[in-house]
This record gives sequence, structure tokens and C-alpha cells, in this order.
Amino acid sequence: MMPEQVTPTMGENTIWMRRKQEENCHRELKGLIAKKWSQ
Repeated sequence: MMPEQVTPTMGENTIWMRRKQEENCHRELKGLIAKKWSQ
């Protein structure tokens, strides 16, 4: 989060966290698929 940004409300923060988690999941899935194909 940017320090100059105003603190997000609880709802916005939850959405932001969920988005981050989804990005991480997609990255992990891509890594797993890449590993599978490289074998």
C-alpha cells in the first residue's frame, strides 16, 4: 500500500486483500502448470 494513500475502509481493504490473494494463487497455479509441462 502507498503510504500517502488514505487508509482504506474495512470493505475496500478486504477487496484489496482478496485481489492480492487471487493474484498470488494465479501465480502459484502458473508455476505448478509450468513445472508439470517441463517434466
